[in-house]
Formats: sequence, C-alpha cells, structure tokens
Amino acid sequence: MSSTKPYMVKLLREQFPPGTRIRLDSMMNDPQPIPKGMTGTVQGIDDAGQLLMKWDNGRGLSLVPGEDDFTVVKPQKLKLYMPLELGYYEKNDWGDYEDEELTLSDSDAVGYVDTVNGALERESKFLTRRADL
Repeated sequence: MSSTKPYMVKLLREQFPPGTRIRLDSMMNDPQPIPKGMTGTVQGIDDAGQLLMKWDNGRGLSLVPGEDDFTVVKPQKLKLYMPLELGYYEKNDWGDYEDEELTLSDSDAVGYVDTVNGALERESKFLTRRADL
C-alpha cells in the first residue's frame, strides 16, 4: 500500500470520526474478507489512513479507502414527544375489530413504551431488509 499523506489522514479522521457506522460493499485484497453487507463501527484512523473497524460479527479487519468499497450508514433517530397519543381498536364478540378508535391516556400509554419501541425496532429491521432486496 502506498503511504498516505498527513493531510489526507487528517481529512479521513474528520470525515470518519470514531463511532461512524459503515456498511461494506466489497473488500478486494484480503484472503478472508469481511462479508458483503456487513456493518461495523469506526474505532479510529491509523497513520496510514486505514479505517480501524470493529465489525458486528466480532472481527476487527481494517478498511483501506480506495481499495475497499463501503458506504456510511446514516444514523436514524426517532424522537417521541409527549403527550403521546396511542390509539387502538377492540375486537367485538365475533373477533372482528370495531370501527371506532379508542385512545389511551398519557399515564396509561407510558406502560406501553417497551412494546412501542420493540415494534418500531422490528419495523425498522424489516424495512432495511426490504431495501436490500
């Protein structure tokens, strides 16, 4: 590998600070490459300009900009503001859902925080998989 100029290393460190999430597109020159599509977290940039990675599969193989292809995973944040209104539908005697939406009060809705977060997380993973198809 050719040596990377100090100003380029500085630029890489600004562009990919520790904590940046990366998705690997391809790794060309490694006999045991990280699988395509694997995500990981930048731990730092060494003086040669390599991205020191901690991959989600537990490996720690570095990325070489210009040789390996990768993309930055944009962070996704969801902010929920109170009052949070949760609506639901009850089933009738025949097992069908009623047409009228009922709402939970704020104090009752707080008890469903883990359920709502879990549903949002599952939906997010489903949408990510669909985007990869």
